[in-house]
Amino acid sequence: ELTVQAQTTFNPIINKSFLPDFINPGALSRLTIIIANPNTNLLTGAAFIDDMELNTPGLKLADPVNLAYSCLGVVGVPAGTVTAIPGGTTIQLVGGEVPGKVGSLDGQCEISVDVTSTYQGTIINTIPVGGLTAVIDTGIDTVTVSNVEEANASIRMRTMSAPTVTKKFAKNTIYVGEVTTLTIDIKNIDGAIALTEVSLTDTLPGAVVLAEPVSPIMTGCDASSLPTLTAVIGTNIVTISNASIEPSGTCQIVVNVSSPSQ
Repeated sequence: ELTVQAQTTFNPIINKSFLPDFINPGALSRLTIIIANPNTNLLTGAAFIDDMELNTPGLKLADPVNLAYSCLGVVGVPAGTVTAIPGGTTIQLVGGEVPGKVGSLDGQCEISVDVTSTYQGTIINTIPVGGLTAVIDTGIDTVTVSNVEEANASIRMRTMSAPTVTKKFAKNTIYVGEVTTLTIDIKNIDGAIALTEVSLTDTLPGAVVLAEPVSPIMTGCDASSLPTLTAVIGTNIVTISNASIEPSGTCQIVVNVSSPSQ
């Protein structure tokens, strides 16, 4: 008499982590996703989507993303395709392979990417139950398996103080056609975090326009970030873009203004 016993299969496990898990807004953290295979047989067709915009608003892939992928198939080379577009919010694995368990050590597949966020506070990134699927060929039959526990990881962004903007005219009262200076100070109140990609648009009041010459001056706005100051003679708008301000620093803009009429 021949007795055929079905081979027991176990569901794969998916885990994730951030390193570091406490960053300044705009800084980088390394997100690592690990698929563990507790079966002695190879997992094939492993697939998941980590939709950070859906599950983790405020988190996105860095640019560059620095993708690393170590899922080794039966021939010892990476199997499957990982899609992680710099600046995007989705990590997707299709057709991955995870080696079988050897002794007491589960087979593993690891995917790592750089992520960033300007969100302030704690973000929890989740791959839900059933979000990972794979196939096991037991030699007797083919079984589809999936994760039965969520994969969760949290990252905390440091809360920073909001910047302030002040402006003043060298003279509060001028004659028609007289020139005075306008000074705009953008102050980074935070003592630990630099401000980047700072932009500001200021519309001048009433009949005030930019004088000739405008003689624009920028200080403390980090020339290495190539900030742009736009102040066109005869118009009433001053703009600055792509400035950076060091912790506790001030970006100061000075322009000449006048008024052709009362």
